Amino acid sequence: MNVANLGDSGFLVIRYDEMTQSFQIVKKSKEQQHSFNTPYQLANIPKDKFKAKIADQFWSDEPTLADTYQVKLKPGDIIMLATDGLFDNLFKHEILRVVDDFVKQANCITPKLLSNERSGGDSLFSRNRPCVPEYNHVEDLDADDARQLAIKLAQSAYTKAHNNDCLTPFGKRVNKLLKN
Repeated sequence: MNVANLGDSGFLVIRYDEMTQSFQIVKKSKEQQHSFNTPYQLANIPKDKFKAKIADQFWSDEPTLADTYQVKLKPGDIIMLATDGLFDNLFKHEILRVVDDFVKQANCITPKLLSNERSGGDSLFSRNRPCVPEYNHVEDLDADDARQLAIKLAQSAYTKAHNNDCLTPFGKRVNKLLKN
């Protein structure tokens, strides 16, 4: 997959890791900003509508400033495109938790039984052990699943943005800026 990205919107490629049995971010675009809270952006600013000194406060960047990425995808990868509305309000681990909860709830992960050796006994039922599922690959999300996941992520970001007791990635950057 080839990607060009400019500004504070971006993408994540999320992959299920069989070894850790968890989702991992395998590629994330880098946020581009001129300074704090001043992202790169494409804009057509009608300078004749503004006084010159006001128009100079707006940024209009060239597409050639976009960062480019080449990502090798695997079956089951989740490609997430999002704005700063998501990235400013949810930390990476929170995004992964929402994805993990959603995919498992939607039964998009195919379980397999642990091998006898990995379960620690002669059979899965030896020593009164329950049958333990191990997840081994993610099925493709269909369009409705993808829409529902997007809604869950947006709801999580919205909820967190409106909770004054929660630290957000944006709030963390503000705190860091204020300490300097």
